[in-house]
Amino acid sequence: MKRSTRILGAVLLLAAVFAVGYFVGSPSRAPEKPATDQPAADGHEDHDHAAAEQPAASGESGGDVVWTCSMHPQIQLPEPGQCPICFMDLIPLTDGDGDGEVVSLRQIRLSSRARTLAEVEVVPVERRAVGLTTRLTGKVAYDETRLAEIAAWVGGRLDTLYVDYTGQQVEGGERLASIYSPDLLSAQAELIQAAETLERLADSRSTLTKQTAQRTLDAARKKLSLLGLSGGQIDAVLRRGTPSDHVTITSTTGGVVIERHVTEGAYVQTGAPLFTVADLSRVWVVLEAYESDLPWIRMGQTVRFATAAHPGETFEGEVVYIDPFVDRSTRTIRVRLEANNEDGRLKPGMFVTAAQRTEAGDDATPLVIPASAPLLTGKRAVVYLQHPDDPGLYYGQEIVLGPRAGDVYIVREGLSEGDLVVAKGAFKIDSAVQIKAKPSMMTPDAGAPAPAGHDHGMHAAGPPGAGTEMEMPDEPAYDVPFEFARQLPVLPQHYAMVEEAVYAARQGAVGVEAVRSAFKDFYDAVCAIDPTSITDQDAALLWKELSMLLRNDSFLGSEAEDVSEAARLFRTFEGHFAELRDAFPLAPPKRAALLQAPPAFRESLTQLFRSYLAMHDALSGDDAEAARAAADELRSLLGRVPADELSGEAADVWQEASGAMQDALDAMEGGDITAMRDSFQPLSDGLTTLITRFGGPDDTPVYEMFCPMAFDNQGGTWLQIQPDVLNPYYGASMLRCGEVRRELAPSEPATGDPMESPASSLLDTPAAFRQALAPIVSAYLGVQLALADDHLPTAREQARVLTLTLPMVDASGLSEAAATIWSDARASLEQGAAAIESSTDIEAARMGFLTLSEGMLTATARLGAGVNRDLYEAFCPMAFGNEGASWVQESEEILNPYFGASMLRCGEIERPLGVR
Repeated sequence: MKRSTRILGAVLLLAAVFAVGYFVGSPSRAPEKPATDQPAADGHEDHDHAAAEQPAASGESGGDVVWTCSMHPQIQLPEPGQCPICFMDLIPLTDGDGDGEVVSLRQIRLSSRARTLAEVEVVPVERRAVGLTTRLTGKVAYDETRLAEIAAWVGGRLDTLYVDYTGQQVEGGERLASIYSPDLLSAQAELIQAAETLERLADSRSTLTKQTAQRTLDAARKKLSLLGLSGGQIDAVLRRGTPSDHVTITSTTGGVVIERHVTEGAYVQTGAPLFTVADLSRVWVVLEAYESDLPWIRMGQTVRFATAAHPGETFEGEVVYIDPFVDRSTRTIRVRLEANNEDGRLKPGMFVTAAQRTEAGDDATPLVIPASAPLLTGKRAVVYLQHPDDPGLYYGQEIVLGPRAGDVYIVREGLSEGDLVVAKGAFKIDSAVQIKAKPSMMTPDAGAPAPAGHDHGMHAAGPPGAGTEMEMPDEPAYDVPFEFARQLPVLPQHYAMVEEAVYAARQGAVGVEAVRSAFKDFYDAVCAIDPTSITDQDAALLWKELSMLLRNDSFLGSEAEDVSEAARLFRTFEGHFAELRDAFPLAPPKRAALLQAPPAFRESLTQLFRSYLAMHDALSGDDAEAARAAADELRSLLGRVPADELSGEAADVWQEASGAMQDALDAMEGGDITAMRDSFQPLSDGLTTLITRFGGPDDTPVYEMFCPMAFDNQGGTWLQIQPDVLNPYYGASMLRCGEVRRELAPSEPATGDPMESPASSLLDTPAAFRQALAPIVSAYLGVQLALADDHLPTAREQARVLTLTLPMVDASGLSEAAATIWSDARASLEQGAAAIESSTDIEAARMGFLTLSEGMLTATARLGAGVNRDLYEAFCPMAFGNEGASWVQESEEILNPYFGASMLRCGEIERPLGVR
């Protein structure tokens, strides 16, 4: 009892000591700096511990200090304290990446000293022929297609063996054995009797009797044939006239007897095996390959091998079969060669060693990086690139690797030739990036920028096809330029196709090929999007990150081996697409129903818009008098609009919009050009409402423009009919300041299909004008076919014809909008044709053809050029360094003018042209 009491007391005392030590020694949330007017306890008066522990807290650090946890780097706070997860003290982290260019969410900047400590080495990504010598072992085997089993056709006693040992060489038709068979004796007797009967009935007048005798003879011959007698043996029986009780078994093929199943004197049943004969003129060589060897082994390859029996000599065989499974015990895959063995020197059972040299990239020299560069995460990998103009700036890139070839990896997706990849020190850089809570190999989802009020977290990806209908957010996180936003609606369409294909494949309705095709289409779509018009840095960085991830997802999905792998890849793909959907405007803008209005009202709106354009031109040209005159005309027209017949919602929309326009015009009256510019914004807002709800002028595209600097950087909008910026708020001082925000289109009826394609923008042009364009279209098509045929002289000749024909086009009958469009198209046609005419090599001509095609696409799609011909817009994603390029052609079969014969069929038809 006393002992137990002592033990309990010791435990309590120990617990008390730990408790006191915890509360006394526990670090505070903010380490206190010792008083400077008292010496330190250890006697080192000048040793400032606080300064040593908080080096980044001073203003000399060159960046904003954040406090993070070394174990949980996603925790980043503006003040010191403890980690809310593990309660460790936070450490200071200076964010110095803000100095200089920002190119990626995964970037980090290292000082010269840090690069030295991390032993960072970079090498350029290069294209070069790589290969691997694969060494395999195996053995010679019989060709199973050349094995023959010799069996007894009849039952009986084996009286004589003409081949009595294995290994004996036999020829086709050679005697192997003789069998005594009572069944054979009776069958021969039946044959002889049937033949004699038919002979006696030769003079009979009864046709039926002779036919019966003939059928009996045929049946007897058939019976002997089934008992193993050849046609010659049956004829010999008939000539002999007496039955025999023995049958001779012959070999059906030439070769070597590799197995004898019977002995002389034995009784055998019908079908019993007697001998196995193998034709050794061709043999199999069965090799054992590891999984890592498979990328370098292809059907039809020639492989050299050697045997110990013939030192210094090599043999050749062709790969004819690769096992579709892995041996569970050896973890190898059997690879079968077929080898010629006419001289018989290859003996089945011999061990062989094979050395196979395979070059990578049958079609093109592959991109390669050092094997030490990637941080492997499966088929995907993370590499770090050095900025070409900033040696201290590094950023991560997720890529898709091909097979390893010795000391290099083949890169299949994600890098370009000349990129500077970190060959040594990548893991250290990744660790530093991870500490900064940025996307890295270990934490790929960290660090995405999110505007206030928007959540960019990854959505949980449910099973393909089993979730609810995909919904777009009411308002995307980023307001991106029109030129970028107009490209995005194609992505959810292709995403839906992928989702549907995966779901159908899991249900067994389609095969994995359909899923691969859907992923490939999405990959092509996301690669075709041009993000260069994005001006918001955070939006540009997030697009770069998400598009990279989606490209890799869809690239891997396009090569999925089976449905299970495709479904697994889709779950990752779905999460990345959810982030994209939250951040960017993937859906076309929803349009309200088109309001009904009398024709006279719509005509008045068209006149209002024309006067508005006149005022816009005056303000952008700094012409106050012309602007004032246009405002007076607008005021007059606005008061004469016949709006009395409007009712309901149409009347409400008109009253509100016209009231705003009237207030703006009243504010302009008597004012200078500055006052008119200040009121031009509400005037534009009112007219924008009218055009979007009642419809704009027929056959005229209307663009809403945006200047971010107008009105003290609050931004201002206005309307134009051409996409080139003409800023009315600044005039000549900043005429080109701004961008296209969107293209206004008439609202669609509420009953319309939301997925239906928008109406064509083909303008009504005079028949004489379209007829004048016909020879220009013909000359253009001549250039296209000549370049596809790699024939520069013909291309130059057709370009000359086009140049001579252009001045003959009379554009006087065109509307104002059509004339503006034709002016731009003609300039491109003239410039492109001149470049082709003066080109000295075909590549220069193809560069000119790109400009020529821009003009022709406009002429065909907007002005009706070639309207009586079946013209198509084609697109090649690989042209001009994978930037992609379009052209016009008359055939649905791709004839690529940018590559010619080298890749004549590269590309796809985008759309038919000239269709209303």
